Amino acid sequence: MFLLKKCSKVLKTVCFFILIVIFASCLKQNSKYFFKKSFYVFYNIIKENHIEKDNFDWSKIEKKVTDSIPVFKTNIDVTKAINYVFYLIEDEHSFFLYAKRKSKHKLNFLINDSIVIPKITHKVIRDDIGYMKILGFAANDSLSLLYSRKIQKAIHYLDKNKDLSGWIIDLRNNKGGLAGTISLGLSDLYKDSIIGYSLEINGNYLEHKLIKGVYSYGNQKLKLIDKNELKNKNKPIVVLVNQNTASMGEFVAESFKFQEGSIIIGEKTAGLTTNLKLYSFSDKTLLGVATSYMLNKNREKLKDGVTPDISCLSKESLKVASDWIKNR
Repeated sequence: MFLLKKCSKVLKTVCFFILIVIFASCLKQNSKYFFKKSFYVFYNIIKENHIEKDNFDWSKIEKKVTDSIPVFKTNIDVTKAINYVFYLIEDEHSFFLYAKRKSKHKLNFLINDSIVIPKITHKVIRDDIGYMKILGFAANDSLSLLYSRKIQKAIHYLDKNKDLSGWIIDLRNNKGGLAGTISLGLSDLYKDSIIGYSLEINGNYLEHKLIKGVYSYGNQKLKLIDKNELKNKNKPIVVLVNQNTASMGEFVAESFKFQEGSIIIGEKTAGLTTNLKLYSFSDKTLLGVATSYMLNKNREKLKDGVTPDISCLSKESLKVASDWIKNR
């Protein structure tokens, strides 16, 4: 009788252990399924919406990714897989930012809920040239609008000088941000309402416009309050760029080629000249996909970046720019 009771206890222990093993195995299988399913959610968005989607063999891309990562165990595997997709389609601009991973990506503030609006260096140089150093800024709409206003205030401060000989907008190392943020801040300097073109995935050409302090692009509209006419509005404008001028920094530089009396000086830009559509998910995971191309004034794709009107080393460009304004 004692032996039977002892065997019964052992049997219960063994059964309990087996149940734990089975349960753990089920959790493991479900986990693998979850991460693989997650990958395909993001992968299919890229496959269906990328500007170059019709130029890729997606079955080959999918096979290379799944051969590289046959089992998806964690969100790190998902991140590696999506980044590998971008590598295979040679897209250095689109991005994937998993909410549960630490990242130094410029949009990481959307996960950490902390960001500092950049300082704008603005001063008069060479006695009568208005100079502004504008950095890139990726933020939500409300913070972006605050940055736009900060840029506008810097312009108005410099415009207190009654007779400037010109403006220098320094976009060196500007890596972009949300569409319209910087252009809206600079709106008082633009002379022509059309500041750019984009080519969408469906073949449509869209105009980027600035009219009376309102930036419009497709269905998107951003408005800046307190638009004022500048005393120095029609003065020559030089935009400084370098190899680290990227994304919307490149768009802003190119936008001044749409304006009479404006030139670009410096080095050829980075070539991240697509517009990204941002997909956000409930856990704050972010996926940015290139869905349209930036175009120049002749509606040609800016695939290789913005070519300056006057080429020189980045460290020399400020002097070259101020000399150009002085010699006009």
